[in-house]
Amino acid sequence: MADIDLCYLTATEAIALYKAHKLSPVEHLKALISRCEAINPKVNAITYDFFDRALDQARKAEQRYMKTDGRLRPLEGVSVAIKDFHPVKGEITTFGSKIFENFRPDYTAPTVERLLRAGAIMHMRTTSPEFAYSGATHSPLWGITPNPWNLEYTSGGSSGGAGAAVAGGMTTLADGTDGGGSIRIPSSACGLFGYKAPFGRNPLDRDHPFESILHYGPMVRSVADAALMQNVMSGPHAEDLCSHLPRVKLATSYDSIAGKKVAFSMNLGYTEVDPEVRTNTLRAAETLRGLGCQVDEVDVGWNWAVLDCWMTWWEGLFAAVAGHFLPRWRGEMDPYVVGLLDRGLGHNAVRLYGCYTFRG
Repeated sequence: MADIDLCYLTATEAIALYKAHKLSPVEHLKALISRCEAINPKVNAITYDFFDRALDQARKAEQRYMKTDGRLRPLEGVSVAIKDFHPVKGEITTFGSKIFENFRPDYTAPTVERLLRAGAIMHMRTTSPEFAYSGATHSPLWGITPNPWNLEYTSGGSSGGAGAAVAGGMTTLADGTDGGGSIRIPSSACGLFGYKAPFGRNPLDRDHPFESILHYGPMVRSVADAALMQNVMSGPHAEDLCSHLPRVKLATSYDSIAGKKVAFSMNLGYTEVDPEVRTNTLRAAETLRGLGCQVDEVDVGWNWAVLDCWMTWWEGLFAAVAGHFLPRWRGEMDPYVVGLLDRGLGHNAVRLYGCYTFRG
């Protein structure tokens, strides 16, 4: 198998090859590292890499696959790229900001910890816009992360580095966070499958307690890989009181979806939609109909006031988390981020609470 083919294996395919002794985790990781070194200068998806350490871990995984006692972890030897917005104990975690250029957290985000304990090998960290508050990945600290399929286009955001890394064949798995689309936007832009799990299914980190907007989730090449990651990441955690939903075992394959009902809104009632997006959405609807689904376009009853409500909450949350940095760092922050913070600091409690009771 050519190196480029190794770089685009799904995790489920790779694990099957590892178990059959037809592919070594070391051989696989070496191909991925070569791919990173070849295209990252153009794609700019990596903030930090851990290639030497990762190869040591891959050698240990290789030895586990050689044993016959069956004691293999779910993600044994599989590469994973961790977003440089997710705390990893002892490793520089910048949040895409000059403020945290040399910051080393003293804990690891629960979902990341679970991925690593399940045998995944973190060989790189992926770029994010400053504080993950943009649908395109660019930051004062790391610059722009374009789309590996077309460098003139964006990789999306805020998990754009993750999207570019998976789409570019630089990693097998990647994780992301999603508040206003930060998994879904780059997954769409890069041709991947991204999953924003229901609130409470996957635990949050200490920096965003009780925040129903923010969700950790997988960014991968297949639905089966998303299930594989999600089965590891989900379930209650002592550090997140909102992670109350039980761990659910997702299947990696399903029977026919004939007879299922599918509803979609083309524009959520108020947004402008690019003609290509409209065409692709209608094509997807026809594909689902061809598989036997009942597909209906619906009116969700939204208007521009819905977006205003969303932005009020978004800006208020952001101001609470990062507004105190403005006096010292305003001139070194992304102007878009500064604008969000300024607006958020101007919201009062009445306006913010109104987001809870808004009905459209």
